[in-house]
Amino acid sequence: MKNLLLIFFLFTSLVYSQNNENLLILNEGYFDITSQEIIEPVSIGVYDTNSQTYEEVIVIDGVRFASDMIVDGNLLYVAADNKIIKYQIGSFEYIDEVEVQGARNLLIHNDNLFVSRGDYDYDTWSAVVFDSYLHVYDKNSLTLVAEFDSENGPGWSTQNLVAKDDQVFVVINNGFEWNNEKGYVGVIDANNLTYASEFDLGENGTNPDNMVLKGDYLLTVNNKNWSGSSVSKINLSTNEVVTENLADLSTGCGTSALRGDFLNYQVSGDNTLQKYDYENMETYGTEQNMNLNFYEIIESLDNLFYASSTDFFSYGEVYIYNQQNEIINSFSTGVSPGTFVFYSPYDGPCDSYEETQISLDYSSDGESNFIVYVVEGEELFSGAISGGSGSLSSCFPTDLENQCLAVEINGDLNWNLSWLGTQGNLNDYLNNETISEYASYITSSTYYIGESCDIYSGCMDEAACNYNEDALMDNGSCFYAQENEDCDGNCIDGYTQMFLDYESVGNSNFSVSVFEGEELVSSSLINGFGSFDSCFPTDLENECLAIEISGDLTWSVSWEGTQGNLNDWLNNETIEEFATHQNENGYYFGEACNFSGTDDFSSLFSIYPNPTNNMINIFGDFVNETTILLFDNVGKLVYSNSVDSDHKINVSNLNKGLYFLNLISDDKNLISQIIIE
Repeated sequence: MKNLLLIFFLFTSLVYSQNNENLLILNEGYFDITSQEIIEPVSIGVYDTNSQTYEEVIVIDGVRFASDMIVDGNLLYVAADNKIIKYQIGSFEYIDEVEVQGARNLLIHNDNLFVSRGDYDYDTWSAVVFDSYLHVYDKNSLTLVAEFDSENGPGWSTQNLVAKDDQVFVVINNGFEWNNEKGYVGVIDANNLTYASEFDLGENGTNPDNMVLKGDYLLTVNNKNWSGSSVSKINLSTNEVVTENLADLSTGCGTSALRGDFLNYQVSGDNTLQKYDYENMETYGTEQNMNLNFYEIIESLDNLFYASSTDFFSYGEVYIYNQQNEIINSFSTGVSPGTFVFYSPYDGPCDSYEETQISLDYSSDGESNFIVYVVEGEELFSGAISGGSGSLSSCFPTDLENQCLAVEINGDLNWNLSWLGTQGNLNDYLNNETISEYASYITSSTYYIGESCDIYSGCMDEAACNYNEDALMDNGSCFYAQENEDCDGNCIDGYTQMFLDYESVGNSNFSVSVFEGEELVSSSLINGFGSFDSCFPTDLENECLAIEISGDLTWSVSWEGTQGNLNDWLNNETIEEFATHQNENGYYFGEACNFSGTDDFSSLFSIYPNPTNNMINIFGDFVNETTILLFDNVGKLVYSNSVDSDHKINVSNLNKGLYFLNLISDDKNLISQIIIE
């Protein structure tokens, strides 16, 4: 909302380099301040300079006013009341918005959207005090990137924004606090988003209402305290500031624009368009035949002069003047046409901005196929190539910010692929070597690209716990059950799950095995406490289970799923009560534990030293040939021999830890724990 402030537009080299431009018109609508009602909504229209027709393309409901709009490529950004809205040029469809209280003017520099801020409190009509009068957003996502607080940025409300090289300039006018107007231009380092410095426009340069860049000069037009106006010129090479009053003005300016070699300006409420020589900073005269009160003015590429007129509550009209100041056309708009922006209509290879053109250069050995399609959507492009080289092109709609695009190649095909117009993160030049770098997911012959591909991905291994039968691409998320366990961490049918909680003083060893059979669980425990669990098959109705402990170990063990008569909660104090048998090697449980003769067999041998670091001596009464087996704590056989007399085993080359020595003779079996240090 201008509120009859000075609006000052200067056409830079960017504007003059464009061709076939259409005019976007922001109609600010009519908000009744007394009743706090929106009488006429904010709207945006397009004037087609070729057909000379005007069409309303956007209506923004629910906002009291709009203050600015800018074009960036095929996107339109609008500052409307307390939010910024993004639209697609061409279809003018809504894309996104972000809430920004007091949003005023907009500027895009690289990927950053700068937003100046200032507002009235409509209950008290005093200025709203913000923590930050300048915000920076990501132009793509509209997420906040930076905000300059009043200590490290502008200290009062801001308005116009321009950029030169790696600097952004912002007008600081405090225009919402009556009789406390300021006159500064802030300088922002656009590379690291820091507030670098300020230009002081002087006593007569307060309340700058607009600002433009002309070469190495920044020009501002200042409304002071509404008792007059001035022009300031900042030399960016020397940092010199010159401010001159506009002659014979007893009130503020209503509108102005650079036209040819002069600045045209109009006193608020007047019907005369004045001329100002900005090179020499002096008033020059008046424009003839322009006798309307204007709200917004702008000059086009072909030197036509567009000027709007409105009563701010019932109508809007735009007049087009030639260089002789003759009206050559006019058209009606919405109420209060207050911002003009030229843009180049779509002139690409497809029908509109919303379409992508794909161009494929290929070289194929034999038959090949190349297909592009939207996952779970339509096929966009396909080519059956019989061999040789050539080119293909096609247009289709796609939006990689909201879709997952599949590129499928079958056959021996070398190719280069370029895209024009695609929204989203697709690289604009792919080939058979670089596509893997840009693809979100890859299968044997298909590459998936786009921000929505995640919803089609998952685990594709049927053996995995999280197998997803609907997944089209594997995302590496598969996880599997542990050995002898199901996906919930429980033992599979027929298996026992053991939970061991322990506290060890020094090094200890704990093992569970089937007597005269395989080892089921084994662990070397260091000083401290902890827990672990394991699943293993056992049946105490038909087996004999051995629990063997060495070291100073306090422990509790619980079992789930064990068949037979093993108590489900044992510890180092209760184990003797429930053991079927015990000896120096350990405790034994189960109906199959038959130790008749076993103790006699063990008494025949002496095994020492234990622990050892060099040699194991086995002395005794070898009645029959005896097999000697030595296993490590994971059941790996590390030594075997058959003897009929005293025997020594050199263990100096073995790793430290718990081992199991097994002596077998006829139907007798002896298992003894050995610790190698």
